[in-house]
Amino acid sequence: MPVRIEPVLVVLDRVLSVDPVGAGTFDAGDLNAFGPKDYGKRPDRNLLLTNSKTFWSVVNHPNKGPEIVRIGGTRLFWLIKRMTDLVISVLLLPVLAGVAVILWMLNPWLNPGPLLYCQKRVGQHDSLFVMFKFRTMRPYAGAAKFADAEGHRISGFGGLLRRFRIDELPQIINVLRGEMSLIGPRPEQPEFARQYRQTLPDYHRRHVVRPGLSGLSQVVQGYTSDDQGTRVKLALDLRYISKSGFRMEAYVFWRTLVTVITGYGAI
Repeated sequence: MPVRIEPVLVVLDRVLSVDPVGAGTFDAGDLNAFGPKDYGKRPDRNLLLTNSKTFWSVVNHPNKGPEIVRIGGTRLFWLIKRMTDLVISVLLLPVLAGVAVILWMLNPWLNPGPLLYCQKRVGQHDSLFVMFKFRTMRPYAGAAKFADAEGHRISGFGGLLRRFRIDELPQIINVLRGEMSLIGPRPEQPEFARQYRQTLPDYHRRHVVRPGLSGLSQVVQGYTSDDQGTRVKLALDLRYISKSGFRMEAYVFWRTLVTVITGYGAI
């Protein structure tokens, strides 16, 4: 018999506690197919529990264990979103190749050093992956820092790439590999993600979907490095997840497109 939950923390089919955020319905029998042993072992499975209108995904609460979290959007939306990611990324491959060749020729004079910058980031279900970017800073090996703390390392040419978001273009490779989406919460560095999981309630929930090249928090708030700004960013990321759908996706895509074309915006 269908039961209404709010959503719940579960171990197998046994309800442990109720969370006040969100609500939805699915058949209680669905819980029998899930157990702690399954968590984190199906990175290819984007959404674990569904009915025709509601998606639920499983995240690992830092203190309470596996937790079911509601995600907005229908099954059709998530299918079209992934197909759109793949089609647009494939179409952008020639652009990526052309830009890479141009930068490869210009970098020795304008931005000496490697063409690409590769960095570990936290993806869906806390999986780690290597994110690609065109390098915009002078090479440096050290501990993780917020970008504004390293602004002095950005070359003049790198600043131009950042203004028009050209440095993010190699991440279409991450999209094609299934590690990212075109739109979603921006992936965080592991060091900062571990810190936020302990200090910000519900931070673990932002990892229930694939991270994106752009997202609601980027187009509304922009970059932030202070505690209050990070809380606002988290709230916007969770809003994107809970309100996911064609309307939300179109809004973020449009705001991102305006920023890329004009070089001005919140991202």
